[in-house]
Amino acid sequence: MATTTSFGDGNSGLQPGIINGSVNTQFHRRAPPDRSPETWVFWVRTSNAARFEQSFRDIADRVKILGRQNLTANIFRLVHDWLCDERKGKWLLILDNVDDVRFLVEAQWTGQDGQASNLRSENSQPLVSYLPQCQNGTILTTTRSTDAAKKVVKSRDIITVEPMSKGDGLLLLEKKLGSYGDGNGGLSI
Repeated sequence: MATTTSFGDGNSGLQPGIINGSVNTQFHRRAPPDRSPETWVFWVRTSNAARFEQSFRDIADRVKILGRQNLTANIFRLVHDWLCDERKGKWLLILDNVDDVRFLVEAQWTGQDGQASNLRSENSQPLVSYLPQCQNGTILTTTRSTDAAKKVVKSRDIITVEPMSKGDGLLLLEKKLGSYGDGNGGLSI
């Protein structure tokens, strides 16, 4: 399930899984997030194409993007364009569990109905191209695979995070995102 919310509303939208304590995790940060309480946090499950697509649909529903209910609309393009619009505010997109990137970088992928689709024939773009690169947003990618990370981000942007406790994971997020959440300067899960 995609989580879309803003910091400061008492529900940070952060869920367990950003830092996985049982395995090594790679993560990437494209740009520093604004420390504004109006920063959106969107959770995108990327274990397979169907979850990725559903996460984008959840984002579109949450922010009420016009055209999202049109069955022929490209949901990836709609969300991409919404995120790139600076008037919508700052955002953090968490791509969780990017261990198999084939569906992101190849033309063939499986949609919600389980049927193979070919977006490239319509758009000639792999799904990874719908991940915005703009000044008003940050993308955090988690994976257990260095090879997968290298297909999504530049090697110099990969940071290996060894297994850590829940408290250490929260401390890391707090240092990167600032103090939000419980009003005592701490995030909570």
